[in-house]
Amino acid sequence: AQNVELRSDKITSKQALSLHSAFNESDYYGLLAVTALDVNDFALAIAYFKRGMVAINQAFELLSELDSVDIDPLPMFLKHARTRLFDIREIWLRVSTDCRETISRRADDE
Repeated sequence: AQNVELRSDKITSKQALSLHSAFNESDYYGLLAVTALDVNDFALAIAYFKRGMVAINQAFELLSELDSVDIDPLPMFLKHARTRLFDIREIWLRVSTDCRETISRRADDE
């Protein structure tokens, strides 16, 4: 098996850093959204989820760029990374929908 870190001729530092940054940014906004939910600021949580979605979509795009790279462990990483990103995106969409419904109910109660 080829070691990914030894194959910088196939994955550039820019590609690796861009992917890491997209993962990090989505994580950051996800944590901010959870913090907003903790204080019942549903509109702010939605805003953070939206920003996190931009990072997740960027990560999907960057993962697609790696599809043609021929390094043995990479296809398994790409498969698992996509699965987890899809799951996170689905959860965020559901929570955002719940937040919108809560905001709507609050507006109806007033």
